[in-house]
Amino acid sequence: MEDKVARRLLAAAGRFKFLSAPEWMPTSSSKQAAANNLPISASSSWLVHLTAALIAGCFITITFASFAYLFLTSVGSEEIAQLQEPSDERELLITLLGFIALTGSASWFANQFARRRLIDDSGAGAERELRNAINTIPAIVWSTSPDGNNDFHNQRLLAYTGVDAATALGMGWVDMLHPEDLERHVAAWRDAVATGTAFECESRLKRSDGQYRWFLARAEPLRDPSGRVVRWYGTNVDIDDRRRAEEALRRSDAYLAEAQKLSRTGSAVWNLATGEVVCSDEFYSIFGFAPRSRLSVEMILQRTHPDDATFVRRELARAVAEVGQIDLEHRLLMEDGSVKHVHLVAHSTRDAQERCELVGAVMDVTARTKAYAALEASECRYRHLFDHMPVALGQLDLGEMAGLFAELRASGVTDLDAHFDAHPDLLTFCQGSLVITAANGNLIRLLGGTDEGAIIGRSALGGLLGSSDTIRRSLVSCFRMETSFQDETKIETIDGRRIDVLFTSSITSSGPDRDTGVLGLIDISQRIRAEEGLRRVQADYAHSARVSTLGQLTASIAHEINQPLAAIATHGEAGLRWLDNATPDLDEVRKSTRQVIANAHRASDIVGRIRAMAVRREQPHEVLAFDTLLRETILFLRHEAQSRGVTIIHRNNADNLAVRADRVQLQQVVVNLIMNSIQAMADSEADRRRITINTTPDGMAALLCHFDDSGPGIRPEHLPRLFESFFTTKCDGMGIGLPICRSIIEAHGGSMSAENGGAEGGARFILRLPTDVSSAN
Repeated sequence: MEDKVARRLLAAAGRFKFLSAPEWMPTSSSKQAAANNLPISASSSWLVHLTAALIAGCFITITFASFAYLFLTSVGSEEIAQLQEPSDERELLITLLGFIALTGSASWFANQFARRRLIDDSGAGAERELRNAINTIPAIVWSTSPDGNNDFHNQRLLAYTGVDAATALGMGWVDMLHPEDLERHVAAWRDAVATGTAFECESRLKRSDGQYRWFLARAEPLRDPSGRVVRWYGTNVDIDDRRRAEEALRRSDAYLAEAQKLSRTGSAVWNLATGEVVCSDEFYSIFGFAPRSRLSVEMILQRTHPDDATFVRRELARAVAEVGQIDLEHRLLMEDGSVKHVHLVAHSTRDAQERCELVGAVMDVTARTKAYAALEASECRYRHLFDHMPVALGQLDLGEMAGLFAELRASGVTDLDAHFDAHPDLLTFCQGSLVITAANGNLIRLLGGTDEGAIIGRSALGGLLGSSDTIRRSLVSCFRMETSFQDETKIETIDGRRIDVLFTSSITSSGPDRDTGVLGLIDISQRIRAEEGLRRVQADYAHSARVSTLGQLTASIAHEINQPLAAIATHGEAGLRWLDNATPDLDEVRKSTRQVIANAHRASDIVGRIRAMAVRREQPHEVLAFDTLLRETILFLRHEAQSRGVTIIHRNNADNLAVRADRVQLQQVVVNLIMNSIQAMADSEADRRRITINTTPDGMAALLCHFDDSGPGIRPEHLPRLFESFFTTKCDGMGIGLPICRSIIEAHGGSMSAENGGAEGGARFILRLPTDVSSAN
């Protein structure tokens, strides 16, 4: 019976589905000790068994001898006397039979005792071998009672978790589970115990060093003949390495799928022997098939555009027949009528049985094809514009200069302009490094060349601009990574002409063409001549305006000149009277003479200023105290203002701000503005006629001058057109005064504007001029 039990346990151990003998089987003390995880004692030797058998035999012999002695003493003396007779053969026979009986009995008992001990020792040895096998199995082995409480586990559980045997009993094993897996694992185990079905769950167990590893837990119920669960046997197998490998494989598959999705690339394998086609998810997406559907090569080829079908089939057949490769682009005609462009790359292989497989990848290049087509169209448009625009265009190679500028920046150079001052040879080198690599017809004609060969390879800046400052400023602009530069300059053409051009250069700061620039030249000779003519016309208009103004100021001019002339006459007459006295007073004569000379100089200055305003002559710019210039001009207009009943108030600025300007032109502006205000107030017949001139600083580098009058102001509809040429509100006006004034102010770097609601309630004209901060006021 015990041998049969041992064989069943050993067989169960091979399947990892047992821990100990069922409760309903009889067990020895050694088996009970094993069930309680107690160590089993060593096996007894044959000598020990034999000694025990002999001792038992002796014990039985002595027992029988004692019974025999008691029997003999219980009979009468006669019977004893009869037995003690030596001649009695029956005594000998009885003694011999008794001895044989005793010896046989002792031997039988000894044999039974030794046989029993041998059976027990054999069972203990099998149990030790079984337990050693359980502890040696590369898995955690355990068993539970029918209610699911752990009552046995092998040594691997204790070695792995580092807990003692008592802690793991009952439900103590739940503390070994990972917190994230605890609820799921316990719920699955309780469900299995409740239903009596096999248990299987993957969860993490805590190792003695605190680390967690994945284990696969499985358990099977043991049932009695009636089907009742009497015990659970289970194992926990370490699957952490397998789990990590599976996770890595899943990540790899996910990365591959994501990479194929991002790159729009699908892969497929065609087994020619079976006709089976295995495809990736992206392959299904590209061809528009339902995911995971069964495909054939014919189904795939049916998606090929009819115009490309013959070519694709031929290449496919060639690759299969020659075990070659396919590398081609073709189109797909989708079910909705749209067209896709794909790039197919594949190669065929054969195994030892000459079975052929075709392995390939298909990339959706529709977007790339469209982008390339758009790029070609853009390049075509660019080339068309480059060749046919009415602008002289050239393409520049900036590679050498870009490398030089990169080295300069790496060495710490930030101001290329200052670096050119310290290294004049660098400027010459940069001039020669810019070479024209392409030119349109307009550039060839502008530069006086006969064909493109006369322009290509020519130094773009050094050869055209010579020593012009434009070349230096364009290089500085390029060093600052400015994308465009523009300047007006003169260039030397191939045929020796010097022409005025609008020079433009453009570079790209990023992209594949960042070492390429575009040079543009526009012949502005006619515009320059037109501007010079316009300036002459404007000067003529300005001269005419000044002459007209002088005509209007004839009375004032006469009054201004008459004053010093009258003073000269008066002082001359006084001097003569002092000389006619009996005793001439020479001191008084000297004083009168000095007054004559001073008034003569004053008259000469007045005539000089009037002549300067009358003649057409450009005056050099000089540093002028602006308030001083205002006082001089107001003095010139004093008689005109008094005759019209107008009061002019000039509020001087304490700093007497200085400007660098043409004295005559600024005087013309002031005269024009004051005369306009005088005329406006005279026409309105205003009771109070006053002009206020106020100068204030505008920041650190400019001044503001307000001309306010008490006239009726400017009509709102006239304000936008006030500075238009030939626009006037006067019946006898020409409409050129204010435009000329504004052009003069703008030529000096300032601005001029007009508004209503000035300090005197009428119109306000505002002049803004840059101050000359380099000179003392």
